[in-house]
Amino acid sequence: MFQLNKIEWQELITNCDNLPESIKFSPQTPFAFSEQGVAMLSTVLKSKKAVETNIAIMRAFVEIRKTISLQSHLSEQIMELKNDLEQRLGEHDVQLMKIYTVMDQFIEEKIEQKKWENRKKLGYK
Repeated sequence: MFQLNKIEWQELITNCDNLPESIKFSPQTPFAFSEQGVAMLSTVLKSKKAVETNIAIMRAFVEIRKTISLQSHLSEQIMELKNDLEQRLGEHDVQLMKIYTVMDQFIEEKIEQKKWENRKKLGYK
């Protein structure tokens, strides 16, 4: 069990709309249990209500862990997609540059050919 600091308490108040008003404006910050603390508490408390509450809290911790895991997995996938996209765009840029180079060469050859055809001709007619 540990006591929340002021920043954690403000964040909790902001994120939880269903807290009673008397608790929201309390000058004292509340105490909280870690997942292991809840497990240890369940070994001490034996009433039916305590067991049900303990099970609900443990399920909440499991869901939080799943959400965090999913979020980190999604961020990894997004980074992989971003890297893949950057790599593909890099390959695509190289291919486009090759096409532009060939087109420039073709245009230069056509200009040289026109110059050759339009040159002043010397010699016999």
